[in-house]
Amino acid sequence: MGCGMALSLLVFGVAWFTLRRRPWTPRLVSWIAVALSATSAGTLVRVAGDKLFYEGYGFGGWLRWGALLARGWRPPLLCANAAMSGRAPPTFLELLGPREDRTRSFLTVLLGTVLIVTVLIGAETALGSCSIPVTRIFRSRH
Repeated sequence: MGCGMALSLLVFGVAWFTLRRRPWTPRLVSWIAVALSATSAGTLVRVAGDKLFYEGYGFGGWLRWGALLARGWRPPLLCANAAMSGRAPPTFLELLGPREDRTRSFLTVLLGTVLIVTVLIGAETALGSCSIPVTRIFRSRH
């Protein structure tokens, strides 16, 4: 629980530090986005820590839940920075499209990459939680 609270405070710290570097008055929706991001990040880091401890059976389980836990703290920090600086989340075209359409901002590319990796880890976790293993589905068809 302490790590979740620390992450929540760190998200608000990043938002405040971004405002100090870029002095403009953000809208209320930016602060609400930071608050929701901090709350959900703090909660999910605690859940990921519990899953790592209680459901990490063997090396594969520790690796899966450890990767989720290691990736869990980056997106809220980068999203808080983007919300307070007035940047929109990057699109796939800005990240993976033609060279002339790609963004040149390091923080935007980093945010997009972290969000893509987070979605991939979440999809793998969701598929790993299915009650019917995929190998059993393929074996039953042959």
